[in-house]
Amino acid sequence: HSVQARCRNEVAWGPRTVPENFETIDELPNPPQDLKAVPQSSSMIELSWQLPTNRKKFLESEVSFLPAFEDEVPDVTTVAIPALSFSLEEYPPGTEFKAFSVRIRNRTGWSRAVWWKCPTETSLTSFPLMLAWGRGINTSFSADADAEGSRAPKPKAGSGATVVPGTSRMAIVDMSIGRSHIAAVDKDGQLWTFGCGPRGGLGLGEDTSESRTFARTGDSVEQIFSFPHTGKAVVCGSDCTFCITEDDQLWSCGDGLFGRHGHGTESDHYAPHLVDSLVHYKVNKVSCGGDHVLLLTHGEVWSWGLGINGQLGHGDCITVQVPVKVEALNQVYVQDIASGSQHSLCCDVEGHCWSWGEGVDGRLGLGSSCRHSLPNRMVWFDETDTFITNVSCGNRHSAAIDDHGIVWTWGSGSRGQLGYVPDPEKESYPLVSTLGENCFIHRQLVPHPVELCFATVKVTCSASATFVLDENGFLLFFGGGDEVNPLLQSTRSVPLPKLCEAMLEYRITDIVAGPRSAVAKCRGRSPEDKLHARKAAKDVKELIDIQSQKFDRWYPSYPL
Repeated sequence: HSVQARCRNEVAWGPRTVPENFETIDELPNPPQDLKAVPQSSSMIELSWQLPTNRKKFLESEVSFLPAFEDEVPDVTTVAIPALSFSLEEYPPGTEFKAFSVRIRNRTGWSRAVWWKCPTETSLTSFPLMLAWGRGINTSFSADADAEGSRAPKPKAGSGATVVPGTSRMAIVDMSIGRSHIAAVDKDGQLWTFGCGPRGGLGLGEDTSESRTFARTGDSVEQIFSFPHTGKAVVCGSDCTFCITEDDQLWSCGDGLFGRHGHGTESDHYAPHLVDSLVHYKVNKVSCGGDHVLLLTHGEVWSWGLGINGQLGHGDCITVQVPVKVEALNQVYVQDIASGSQHSLCCDVEGHCWSWGEGVDGRLGLGSSCRHSLPNRMVWFDETDTFITNVSCGNRHSAAIDDHGIVWTWGSGSRGQLGYVPDPEKESYPLVSTLGENCFIHRQLVPHPVELCFATVKVTCSASATFVLDENGFLLFFGGGDEVNPLLQSTRSVPLPKLCEAMLEYRITDIVAGPRSAVAKCRGRSPEDKLHARKAAKDVKELIDIQSQKFDRWYPSYPL
């Protein structure tokens, strides 16, 4: 007995112990056998089972679902035998179910209920939502979202986000978003792409400049090109896509400008190809910048692509079209990497942060705006005894998380993407600040903590905004531009962290920012989690209000 979907792994299910309060009567029908579950959408599930030989005598069946957050069986759903699809709309998206039962009735009475459940490491799950917003997202998704019908889940009104069409039947394990397309890997390791794929960015074997719905890479019209490998991670660049397979190999497709796909030429690749120069290495992570790429293999950093500003870290400004090891980091074991439009970051297992590339606006965090073509350790974190665990790069700003979950930012604050404003009465940090018409403008040459972002799980930067995911599954953001406007329903910039209240009903489990857009994966909250979320959100909003009042007092001409 296997579940075809809605579980994290293809595993066998077995019957749970039948409750003792069911009587055994010979005249009653035998219980159903070979129970299977197949999803129809994020809110519909189809169950099937084998009926006994005297199936014509059966009148109806009864199905019960047991959510993981409930101790007792909820109200059962009674349906006729031919109707095998059941609605899960009363449960939030992403609800996990510990078990379900089925029993059938004939003219004599009901059979005993047969309970089936997953092993502890997996569970029946209504699929999580995959939401996207930003430049071109709502326009390109609207037609396909309508085609999904009323069964497709809808985000809360006012969130500014759109459900990525075609993903309501997918169990996404990893996702990424680029300039004009989205890529994802499902639990079966299949690679999917969506959006516009000029120069082969979608990996479908053709130049797809027009918007496309989600399709498995290899499912082109002629089905000539194939990707018969199991993927586990995916990263989108500028019109190119990278996929790390289960055997830790790197495949890529798309625009070959500056050799960004790593195949040693500038020719475009319309279907995924193996990056041959890395076949002897196990790839752990990939990060795509504007026109360059960083890669991590067992603590070693590799880079390739455009190097005009020293962002490759090789000590020069030469462009390379194949992966080259960053020799300056040979003495450290790197655990995270990030690449911006013209600069790069990494942090090692000892908590040190390194930066290189273009330094305008202080995006390198080294106390100046100088360019560096070799990695430099950020002594500011050493002097403050700060242990960095995660880094991210925007176009002209950078962010990091320390081991206490505190977010640090530095670089350009031209749209408020640093998440804080200087106290005009005491400026203890080297910065330059002015007040613009539509944003607060300043630059930070060294890292500065964001007071309202603590207990942070992940930080990700877009071109001119920063998104923070905390341990409560809340999404906070600050900055401006197309990637923030849909959430605000406004074109104003946000210089202080703002809680995305429209998404509080969901637990955000992951978020990835692209140049001018973002995509998030979220699940429904259990009743207990909803209660906790409301209390935690109240505390967060109180802290935000305190900071907003300070800002209004300091800068009355730009009230929040």
